[in-house]
Amino acid sequence: MIKTLHAYITRDLLRVAGLALVAFTLVLTVFSIMEPLRKQGLATGQVFALFTLTVPVMLSFTLPVATLFAATIVYGRFSQDNELLASNASGISTISLLKPVLVMGGIVTAFSLILSNFVAPQLASLGEKAIKANVSGIIYHQLQSQNYVKFKNYLLHADHVNSDTDMLRGVVAIDTKRPGDVRVVAASTAWVKFKTNKENETYASISLMNPAGGQTGRWEISKMGSTTIESPPMPSLSEEKAAFYDWGRLLRTLREPSRHAEIHRELIRIKRDLSHDILIKDVAAAINSGREYAKLQRGNQKFIIKAAAAEVGFDGSVILRSSQLDTGELQGVEVTILEKGKESLRILAKSGTVRGAWSRLAEISYASILLEGEVEVHNIMDGLSDGDPQRPGEWQRGEIPFPASVAAKTHEIDLDEIYDRGPDTENPNILQKIKDLKEHRISKIVGEILAEIHLRLAYSLSCFLLVAMGSALGVIFRGGQFISAFAISVVPAAIVIILMIMGKQMIVNPDVPIVAGLAAIWGGIIALIIANGFIYAHLMRK
Repeated sequence: MIKTLHAYITRDLLRVAGLALVAFTLVLTVFSIMEPLRKQGLATGQVFALFTLTVPVMLSFTLPVATLFAATIVYGRFSQDNELLASNASGISTISLLKPVLVMGGIVTAFSLILSNFVAPQLASLGEKAIKANVSGIIYHQLQSQNYVKFKNYLLHADHVNSDTDMLRGVVAIDTKRPGDVRVVAASTAWVKFKTNKENETYASISLMNPAGGQTGRWEISKMGSTTIESPPMPSLSEEKAAFYDWGRLLRTLREPSRHAEIHRELIRIKRDLSHDILIKDVAAAINSGREYAKLQRGNQKFIIKAAAAEVGFDGSVILRSSQLDTGELQGVEVTILEKGKESLRILAKSGTVRGAWSRLAEISYASILLEGEVEVHNIMDGLSDGDPQRPGEWQRGEIPFPASVAAKTHEIDLDEIYDRGPDTENPNILQKIKDLKEHRISKIVGEILAEIHLRLAYSLSCFLLVAMGSALGVIFRGGQFISAFAISVVPAAIVIILMIMGKQMIVNPDVPIVAGLAAIWGGIIALIIANGFIYAHLMRK
């Protein structure tokens, strides 16, 4: 008889849990994930492909809730219809009748652990790739629907978008990096190219045809030749989070935080800054020792830099200075350009700057030269100056590859050494970046990993405890009606989930002791264990 009752209860549990699971999963998936992404510009095919990847992820959240709801309503109706009374009269205890739901709760807990720790992270990673594969579609959709797209300090407006040819018409680009000196560029036509670099960041390169532009701080508007604007990294719709890590990756990242993708990217940027630091120190050492610097070369052009003195800046640049000689003459800054070994251009100025910079599109570091103050540009033909020199306000050349010697020294820099022992530099900007990385970002990431580990364990354990409590409360309060079953299920679950979320935020916050966050996460679990103890003790006495 007891086997028949268990089979009867199990069928009811599976039927109600199945219906609730489908409803909860569809609603949560569509409204919390799919609809926002569709509005962002995902193609229809990608929406459906992403849906198949997202459903299993949602199951790790909805399966415990559906099981809790089924346990409450099935046992509530079993009690309300006096089937429990009949079973007790036949000598069957209430506790023995609860065995099917307790077994089901254990299975759901194990399934939830597998989904959240192994299956869901892999599917989330595939979903992220699907989104990034359509980044251009997302940007175009925003331009078509609202005529503008905003990322960080940039705002791009377009009247018309042709996504087939990557062409924009009626373009206005605004750079608000400097609030007091906003840069505005407008053009009738522009072309857009998207590129994802090795650091998995996507940029937009916007080529403007015959634009006009100006800066509010100067109150000037001028025509310019065709120009290209490179955007900062575009915002990711699915940023890397600890929630997307599988169990093994969580533990590896906890042991070695420097392996975290964000930290790894920051270390690569610091290595890049160190490369620029090596270049400017190399230039300064040559100039201050009385020598010329002749290591910069671009194609057939070789740049020879001379100056009276050089001062290393801490912004990735070296400042070239002139000085007054004993004879009363001014020894200024001079750049000579050789083409195929012959002098073709000589530029004189009062001061100059050599700077290291990073090209996002080419993904290489390059040097640039800027001369200012009484600039004279002499064109050289057959070793002689060609007439009167040009006197522009300034002279510059950019995108000059780094010398091989600098590149070799950069290659020797190891990321682990930067993290463990610190770099060999006195540059305060670089040292501050490493300090911030270790003292703030690393501690936050460790907190995120710890919070995620404890949250997954606590949530999975709460599945069993909540199912056990829901079925017992359904028996006690006769919660066979939909409303009462829902109330009995939701209230304890909501309290536990709120405590878990609150505990996670406390752990991530570096100003709050980790112990306090762990106490909040596991406090709900301890409360559930105690409550279940009292409830089942009460049922055993009946």
